[in-house]
Amino acid sequence: RRGSGLCGRGARFDVTPGSFPECRGPNIVAHVSWDAQSVTTDPVRIYIYKVGNPKVLWYQGSPKGDKDTGKWIAYGSTLVLETSNGRVLGRHTIETTPCNDVKK
Repeated sequence: RRGSGLCGRGARFDVTPGSFPECRGPNIVAHVSWDAQSVTTDPVRIYIYKVGNPKVLWYQGSPKGDKDTGKWIAYGSTLVLETSNGRVLGRHTIETTPCNDVKK
């Protein structure tokens, strides 16, 4: 399942999977892709927010790209795409689904 986060005009910010069954956690690897070239040619930043922790800079670089996280994405993790001056272009919060929704 892919999740498209809240995006600023012209920016694309996707996280795959956008949610995962809670019985497959507590941590997963997510694939993150972004394209903010129509908004900025400057480097962008992607921050990770985890409940109870300060935000962490995870990526800084090209306004277009894709990257896998480590196996540390968990329920409630929020990824935020920002311009170099702090303008938020996209936001996505990882959700879980009940395990009984998993097809066997």
